[in-house]
Amino acid sequence: INGEASVGGAKAVRAAAEQGKFHEFKTELYANHPTAGGHPGFGVEDYVRFAETVGVPDIELFRAHTTDTTFDAAIAEARSYGQQIGITGTPSFVVGGQYLSGAQPYENFERTIIGELAMLGLSED
Repeated sequence: INGEASVGGAKAVRAAAEQGKFHEFKTELYANHPTAGGHPGFGVEDYVRFAETVGVPDIELFRAHTTDTTFDAAIAEARSYGQQIGITGTPSFVVGGQYLSGAQPYENFERTIIGELAMLGLSED
């Protein structure tokens, strides 16, 4: 989470999740992201529009939590954790105790997941 624009996005995703619409909101958010890369520059009204589209039940609560301090501590904690393990950009993935940076082939995820399962005494079956 780097910069105010990503903090706004993090608040919006958490506000949608709070009302049971995390996956729907995340899908809508990414569907509206420009394909050329860079930061989309979404604002509160964009997030509200996405929330309405996916059926977030209480839009006023969503709007409030997208702009207030409700999720600031959780976002700061996530940012701190990311910095501690070396996350510097996206995409970044944490699988169990393993950090994967950048776009990775399927085989890297498979190997990492199998390794994490083995450490827990579980198999991939």
